Order: sequence, then structure tokens, then C-alpha cells
Amino acid sequence: MVPVRVLAVTGLKGGVGKTSTAVNLAALSAAEGHRTLLWDLDPQGAATYCLDLKPKLRGGANKLLGGGKGGLAGVARKTDFANLVVVPADQTVREVDRILSLSAKPGRPIRRLVSGARADFDVMVLDCPPGITPVVEAVAAVTDLLLVPVVPERLPLRALERFTAF
Repeated sequence: MVPVRVLAVTGLKGGVGKTSTAVNLAALSAAEGHRTLLWDLDPQGAATYCLDLKPKLRGGANKLLGGGKGGLAGVARKTDFANLVVVPADQTVREVDRILSLSAKPGRPIRRLVSGARADFDVMVLDCPPGITPVVEAVAAVTDLLLVPVVPERLPLRALERFTAF
């Protein structure tokens, strides 16, 4: 049995191709026949928009992170692509940082959701918000690969060095 791959795409600022990278990696994975989940964790909801889905997370982020029934598979929405489902972002995703930062173990809800979805998917791609946030910290702890696209210029490369140190 091939292990589930969990990839996350994040960055220190917007406009560097983070969401485009996440959506395209998820679509390529699905096209190869892998059961693929794309989780839009960015409150801007660009990945949700790119796949022409309504920005509506069933039950909201609070219920999902609190252990609502069905986990990620239960709130994932079908797309026009075979093998690709999306956990969409809506306005409640803005609360994820607050929910995690108030938790005694902030990484636990993300770890629980990703672990719980392993039986349903071969690949999970997480589109994270920009910056070093509680969401990014929690996601970084559960991913096999963390991708950080940057514009190859002096200040973004300096920021990448700081992100890597973090």
C-alpha cells in the first residue's frame, strides 16, 4: 500500500503563485488517478474560486475543527475533475487561527483531521494562508512536503531564509 502524501503550499506573502501551485498539483494528482483532496485553508478562498465552487464550508470551520461528524471527507465538495474534491473556504475560515491559538494543543485539530482522512485519499494538498500563522505552524507539523513559492528577488529570498529558520 502506498502511503498517503500530504503536501502544503504556503508563503510569506500573497501574489507568488501559492494557490495556483496548490490547485494545479491537486489537479495533476487527480488526473493521474489518485484520490485527491484539496483543502482551502486561506480565508480569501482563491482555491475554492478557481474550481468554481461556492464558498460554503458545511457547518463552518469551528464545527470542523471541533470534531464535527465526517471530518474532511464529510465536508469535501465534488469538482468537475474526476478524483478531486475540495474542502472549500468561506468566511468562517478566518477563525481557524483564533481557534488554534486558543487551544492548549494547537496542532491537534489539524493533525486529527488529516489523520482521519488518510483512508479516503491518496494525496492531500493544503492551500495555506500567507504568513507564519497558527494554521501554517499546525500544517507544517503534519505535512510530508511544505512548498513555499517565492519571487526570486532579494527581499523575498531573505524572507524565505527567515521562514526556513522558523
